[in-house]
This record gives sequence, C-alpha cells and structure tokens, in this order.
Amino acid sequence: KKYISLLPTSPNAYDTYADMLMRSGRHSESIRMYDKVLSMKKDSPWALMGKAANLNFLGRHAQGRAALAKLDSIKLSDYEERHKWIAKTVSFVDQGKYSEAAAVLQEQFRVAETKNDFHQLYFSKLRLIRLLFFIGQGDDGLAEYHLWNEVVQAKSTDPSVKKRAADHRLYFQAYASFLKGDRDSARSFLAEYETANGRPNDDSRFLGSLLLIANKDYDKAIEALKATNQTDVLNQYYLARVHALNKDRAATKPLIAKILAMKERNNLNLALVRRHARNL
Repeated sequence: KKYISLLPTSPNAYDTYADMLMRSGRHSESIRMYDKVLSMKKDSPWALMGKAANLNFLGRHAQGRAALAKLDSIKLSDYEERHKWIAKTVSFVDQGKYSEAAAVLQEQFRVAETKNDFHQLYFSKLRLIRLLFFIGQGDDGLAEYHLWNEVVQAKSTDPSVKKRAADHRLYFQAYASFLKGDRDSARSFLAEYETANGRPNDDSRFLGSLLLIANKDYDKAIEALKATNQTDVLNQYYLARVHALNKDRAATKPLIAKILAMKERNNLNLALVRRHARNL
C-alpha cells in the first residue's frame, strides 16, 4: 500500500499488490487489483496471467482461459511467451482436463518448431511426458520421450544435456514398467538409471518411493520422499499420500494444509496435485 501511495500511476505497484492478495487467498480482491492494472496497461501479460490464476483458484477456469486468450494478440518477450503456454496448460490441468492440457503442450511444441526455439521445444515436450506419466499413460509418455530425445540429440550443443536426455530413457522405461505392474523390470531399469546418472537424484528417489508404496513399505517410502526436494509440491503431495496410506493423519494434515494454502501463478506441479490433495 505504501508502494502504491508513492507511485499511484505505476501499474507495477498495483500488480505487486494483486500478487500478494492472490498468495493470501484473497482472490476476488486480487482480481479487482489486476483489473486496475489492466485499466492502466491493457496489454499487461502478467496481469492477465495473474487474473487467470485467481480464476483457476476460484474454479472459474473457462473465464481464466478467456483472459489468457488475450495474450495471443499481444507482442510478448520470450520469457512471457513461455509463461503464456504454462498458464494455458495449468488452467486445464487444474480443472482435470488432461487431454486439453496435452493438446496445449503439443501446440506449444509445434509453434516452437517453426521458430526453432530449443528452450520451448525442450520444456514443452518434457512437461507433456511428465503429465502423461502422472495420469498413468506410460506407453504414450515413453513414445513422447523418444521424440523429445531425438530433438535434444539433434539440436542441443551441450554434451551434458544430451547425456542427461539419453539417460532418461532408463528412467522412463522404469516408470512405464511400474505403471504396467512389472515391478521387477521397473527396479532393474531404475538401478541402471542410477548407475548411468552416477548417483540417486530426485527422479530416482521419487520413483523408488512409488515402488515402495506399491509394496506397502510405507516407512521406507516416507524416508525416500523426505530425501527429495521438499520445495517441490509434487514431492510434498506424495509424502502426504503415503502418510495417509500409513493412516497417520497427524502427519498428513499439515502437509495437505500447506499444499492447499499455496496460491502460486503458473505452477504446473501445484495444478497436478491440488485436486488430489483435497481428496486426501
């Protein structure tokens, strides 16, 4: 409020306040503040994305996407363009419309091909792969992985990026095997992946925890998940989930409360787990 009083004609001041209101869960107030920004600067991409995020949290996804549609007629920086696609994907994922979210990521990939934009080629396809595995479509995810790896090997100039992408074949084969119920193959591919990687990482610990959960070895699964990056809401959700399976409500409740209190714009992992967290 002090910022606004000092610079009452600055859209940035109102945008900052709108973001703080959203993070506080005061969505209607935040929308009004973003509308104030748009009255001052009608082509503000961050105000449009902020307004859409609030509408997502209010369950008004179609209205949010109407705001995002305006981004298509605005000249955006590369950074803003990347976030436009994330915002569109998040809206569908948060609503549970996974096929539509996948279509957005495929469209982003096609547009990136026309621009030869490696960053968007890389991340649009990788997000699609992870979405498909999350919703249990392992074969489709593995097929998309092979397309992604071809792009990385053909277009990247960084040997470490090429190696990391190639090594992920083992990880996604392990994940696909797990989804088919073939736990022995999943463990074998996962061990190969960790050897190729040189050490366990967040991906291998996460998938290892899913294998432990499938075996009802909840205590070990909890330890595996605690070793992952706990700033990632996806890892927080699965930790809450295993505590719930272990019938430990005292441990589950604060984790779920933390997830549901998160009000971040353009956070795809939050969109993936928010609906599921409410059911826990």
